[in-house]
Amino acid sequence: PLSGVRVVSLTHYLQGPSCAQYLADLGADVIKVERIGGAYERHWSGAKAFVNDQSVFFLLAGRNQRSTEIDLSTPEGSEALWKLIESADVLVENFRAGTLDRRGYSYEEVKKRNPRIIYCSLTGYGATGPNRSKPGQDLLIQSMSGLAMLSGRANDAPMPVGSAIVDQHAATLGALGILAALHQRNSTGDGVRVDSNL
Repeated sequence: PLSGVRVVSLTHYLQGPSCAQYLADLGADVIKVERIGGAYERHWSGAKAFVNDQSVFFLLAGRNQRSTEIDLSTPEGSEALWKLIESADVLVENFRAGTLDRRGYSYEEVKKRNPRIIYCSLTGYGATGPNRSKPGQDLLIQSMSGLAMLSGRANDAPMPVGSAIVDQHAATLGALGILAALHQRNSTGDGVRVDSNL
């Protein structure tokens, strides 16, 4: 159903890559932008599981996607990213709130170059509020929300759920927001910002 939709993925670890992967599974052309040398998660696996030197963790959240390495600290890298953004329908990012703003890729700047773009920011604690600049992580949210208290036996210490369900849930909500925004854009012609958080 998303054939013909191009997504630029500026994502890392799990929440953002999973969101982009859901869109890719639905047929979108997803281009993952990685740092020079490859994304961190390409070479890391908590379970130490690798296939041909690629982390299974990376392979699971990176399927059906193309990738490119860009050095965003150089003018050439910045120009390459802008070319991708200008040709995209969707940009997905999951840096700490404000990171892309400081690098010159805020929603407002991106919208100037591509008014039809759906700009999705996935953060730990949202784009506003007292914790906006803090890093978010699945186990932290399981602890803070009380979810870890619901696992295990009643008299045991808190126990995290055996999977990264907070990351996956937030990724699903981000993808759902993107799908709604794409549907709205079909009527209005205008892009929009989508925010989701852990």
